[in-house]
Amino acid sequence: MLKSFEERWVIYTLLQDQKERNPCSSKEYQMFMDIITNGIESRYPSIFEYIGLNGGSVSKDVSDEVDDILEMYQTIQRSVNYFSEVEKESFLSRNNINFSGFGSHVSERKHLIYYHFLKRYNQKGIPEETDRIIRSLEDYRGMYQMYYTILEQKQYQQGNNANSLLSLHDIECIFSTADEKKLKV
Repeated sequence: MLKSFEERWVIYTLLQDQKERNPCSSKEYQMFMDIITNGIESRYPSIFEYIGLNGGSVSKDVSDEVDDILEMYQTIQRSVNYFSEVEKESFLSRNNINFSGFGSHVSERKHLIYYHFLKRYNQKGIPEETDRIIRSLEDYRGMYQMYYTILEQKQYQQGNNANSLLSLHDIECIFSTADEKKLKV
């Protein structure tokens, strides 16, 4: 298990990437990097689990969910570009419409792995990003549920003529879904 220098270097690089994306957990990352650099084999399984190399795969459900979330952000960003300059400036001063990625904790790890895959190989249009983690997977799920409901309503009201652009009100409803959850906690 990870006998060669090259194998350990790959894991070290993955950990370094995780550290850069989530600097708040630098003590934990440092421990994992020490395990790799010092070759402490008995601790390798905890690292594999942490970075998603524990044999599990990214399910179709996870990749579909990431695709849906990215599509939602692309639609939001595209729609904001159609606002008047006054609306756009006012809205953007109150809201960050850039995608903030996924966290590295267990509940989002598979999502993060798939997202990094998409970014690395440009497999899917990636919306504009922010370097801060702002939203959790649960936030995205709530936002997507509202987004999907809005699109269904548009389809029902406008039939096949419905466009995928969102109004200012639509986008505010989508973002308020995640914000409401934060207020309840």
